[in-house]
Amino acid sequence: MDGVGQYVAASGDAAAGRRSRVTIDEVMQPAVTHAVRQGALWGGAVLVAGLAGTFAVRRLRVRE
Repeated sequence: MDGVGQYVAASGDAAAGRRSRVTIDEVMQPAVTHAVRQGALWGGAVLVAGLAGTFAVRRLRVRE
């Protein structure tokens, strides 16, 4: 159960007195962490692809 379902379940438990109040931040923190990691990985992949393409083109032009 992710996202909204997790928040609704936790809110229901809090309303019933089975847990403390739940905040959106509690539920969203893992998603934000995951998004930052994914962004960094994809950014790194784009950087590597760009550098590889640049070096390949430069190498081809030097041969001409």
